[in-house]
Parts: sequence; C-alpha cells; structure tokens
Amino acid sequence: MVGSGERFDSISRLLGGSVSRRRALKLAFGGVAGVAGTSAIVAMNTGVASAQCNPGCAGGQQCCTTNNAPNAPFCAPSSYACCGNQACPPGEQCCTTAVPNFCAPPAPVFCCGRFACPPLTKCCTTGSEPHCEPAIFTCCGNTSCPPGFVCQGYPAPGTCVPI
Repeated sequence: MVGSGERFDSISRLLGGSVSRRRALKLAFGGVAGVAGTSAIVAMNTGVASAQCNPGCAGGQQCCTTNNAPNAPFCAPSSYACCGNQACPPGEQCCTTAVPNFCAPPAPVFCCGRFACPPLTKCCTTGSEPHCEPAIFTCCGNTSCPPGFVCQGYPAPGTCVPI
C-alpha cells in the first residue's frame, strides 16, 4: 500500500517529468476515485456542469441539484438517483440521515446517521451521534449493553452494569 506521502511524491515527479499534466491529473484522480468508491466516480466522471446544468447534460443524463458547491449542480446518468454530492447507482438507496448524504446498499440495510446499518442491527440515537448496534443490545449513550446488562448513568456517560 502506498502511503499518501509516497503518492504525493509520485504525482509531483509526474508533473515535473515528461508526462502531460492532463495525463498526470487523470492518474491522480484515478487513485482518489479508487478510494472514494463507485458513487463518487459517477459524480466526477459525468462532468461537473455549470451553474444550472447549462448548456445542459448529455443525452441519457440528468441535472442533479441536490447538493451545494463545489460541484453543484452536476450531471449524472438518468438511471441513477441524485444524492447530495453524488449519484447512487440503480438498486442503491440515498441516505439523507447525514450531511453530506451518501449512497448505501438497498434494504434490508438502513440509514443511521453517517452509517448504513446491516440486518439484525438497530440505530441507536441515545449518544452524541447515531450508530449501529446489534438488535438484541440496549442503546446506552455512545455504547450499548448486551443481554444481561442494564444501562446506568445515561445520558452521561452511560455505562453497562450486570443485572
């Protein structure tokens, strides 16, 4: 795995060498997109439109106005759902439980704050930030208590003690 310092050095060498800046930027964005995921790739590769998707999006695309600068509005495939700074591929859901919004797998996965909770979990909102916990646990502040324990001291800090 290449560290961010090594990646920066490589990009700097590319920019200073015989490789065109356009090629170097494509290589750099390719690395960023690999980390950011498919949904972010869609937003970057479909082209950032001008202030009101004017002159408009290409055929088969829609103008997404679901976010703010720096890339608002933007063009995305018509089959995708506009979701904040990105567009969700068909079958994915847009989670609006956090800013920025994000794409998540379809149900039975569900949105919980900045997380997508898998099946057999629940969204705990008793702490400073919503989070996923096993469905059989009791939410307790920023943690949760397993069966056989009870939450004490909630809301601050909330600890689990045996029953």
